Amino acid sequence: MLALILSLAVASQQPTPVVSEAPPEAAPQSPAPLDSPREVRALCEALAPSGRIAPSKENAVDRGRAELAHDTRRQAALDGRYQVAIRSERLRFADYDADERELSLSERSFLATAGDSLQIWATHDVGLPVTVDVASAERIMQATARRALVLRLIFTLPDDEDGLSCGHASGSNRYSLGVEPFRWEYVEGNEVLARGGEGSDRPLITATKGARPSIRVTDPVGGGGEGLKSAVEAQQKGILNCYERALAHNPGLDGNLVAEFGPNSASSSGVRMVADSLQDEGMTRCVKDILSGLKISTGGREHASVSIHFELEPPSGRGPGK
Repeated sequence: MLALILSLAVASQQPTPVVSEAPPEAAPQSPAPLDSPREVRALCEALAPSGRIAPSKENAVDRGRAELAHDTRRQAALDGRYQVAIRSERLRFADYDADERELSLSERSFLATAGDSLQIWATHDVGLPVTVDVASAERIMQATARRALVLRLIFTLPDDEDGLSCGHASGSNRYSLGVEPFRWEYVEGNEVLARGGEGSDRPLITATKGARPSIRVTDPVGGGGEGLKSAVEAQQKGILNCYERALAHNPGLDGNLVAEFGPNSASSSGVRMVADSLQDEGMTRCVKDILSGLKISTGGREHASVSIHFELEPPSGRGPGK
């Protein structure tokens, strides 16, 4: 995912054709995982302002092209959304606020990830607070003591584009970065114990606790999408089967897939997944195989995309947000 974001630099070195039609509206972006030192290094190298990059020995034209390519790559990285997982041994919690029912991280927490190659600090919601009752707070403490707790954090980058870069000591393989928290979860195994940030009001339910899977298809975005929503909805049974199989190994799975249809799509069938917040390869492939069988033409140079929301409904039948 991160390689895809940063690969925009390659396109900047090719002539850009003039197209009269307006580009389709961008689909929601899925977070790029930062799981390894290699991915961290690639991001931090992309974030370095071009003025800090040592000039090459090429001629002035080549240097200009290289600078433009890097600036394009840097902008793609600045616009990205990222996901990290932080192990329990890096987490320290402040005293639980029983009045506010709030549990937050202590200032002593050292939020390092990707083999300790990246240290992050939050520019707001510094303690990554969650609202939980006493019993849930105790479960989090118990999971931390067993070293079974994981903090999953999705973040964007601060708006200070000119000055933003990773802190990095010469000769070190470790980086530091300030981030804008977007959504965070405290997780034990496949079970979410608490949520904060965007979506923190969603119920903490899983398939193993009786929650029922449901899907919802949104209206198409872009031109030439007439009939697209109804065509996808007609495949709900098969798509729901994909979801149910995925829940067997990840009972709390939910999120969105965005499928794009059009003549310039990557696959021969004319459909490709342009956003995936589920991050479940098997399920995404299953849904794509179903959609690839649809006979849909958007015509001309038009593209159309449709978002499929995968949600877990409580046993009562009242789903999230209903």
